[in-house]
Amino acid sequence: MYKQSNLDTSLNKLIIIGAGGFGKEVLWLIRDLRQAHPDFPEPLGFADSQPSTPEIQGLPVLGSDSHLLRQLDPRSTGFVIAIGSSSLRARIAQVWESAGFQAITCIHPSVRHSEYISIGAGSVLCAGSTLTTDIHIGRHVILNLHCTVGHDCRIEDFCTVAPGVHISGGVEIESGCEIGTGAVLLPGISAGKNCKLGAGAVATRSLQAGVTYAGVPARPIHKEPAA
Repeated sequence: MYKQSNLDTSLNKLIIIGAGGFGKEVLWLIRDLRQAHPDFPEPLGFADSQPSTPEIQGLPVLGSDSHLLRQLDPRSTGFVIAIGSSSLRARIAQVWESAGFQAITCIHPSVRHSEYISIGAGSVLCAGSTLTTDIHIGRHVILNLHCTVGHDCRIEDFCTVAPGVHISGGVEIESGCEIGTGAVLLPGISAGKNCKLGAGAVATRSLQAGVTYAGVPARPIHKEPAA
């Protein structure tokens, strides 16, 4: 049986929130997952307020969040958010969880990890990724295709890690960070809340909260204004 800690076993359906490109990839992940674990919740369809198509690969786009929150039963239906933006994912999760719906963690069967790892509700771990040992993955984290995460790492809630990222041992990534495709974080680096690391960048020093970095070695290129 597929098991997720703290998941109500009465949940047998799920909604994929977001009908874009990553939504398609999450659907593929779920279909592979259901082949390996037939009791994993069955996808009902997508939630999207501005869909470009009425269905995706045979699965319907059912309408907006507000519509589905009125129609669905949280006692039998969970959700996963297939949207790359960390801040948007956090806002959507707040709405659905406040309405009583449970987030469902999706881990592709090809992901390799030790038993010494924790993964929070609603996180999505895509095909080909490897996580070693003593690792914490928070809630609603996206770890995209073919990423590696070394020992003693911590990736907090709502982080987005793009394909091909390599996170060395002892790295701490605070909530809301976005790490671009092919980026590298060297051992012991810390990344402050809501920072961004551009595609192909190499972080050789710790990253400040709210700052965007790019290049090799990574240097600051933009800082978000104070709230």
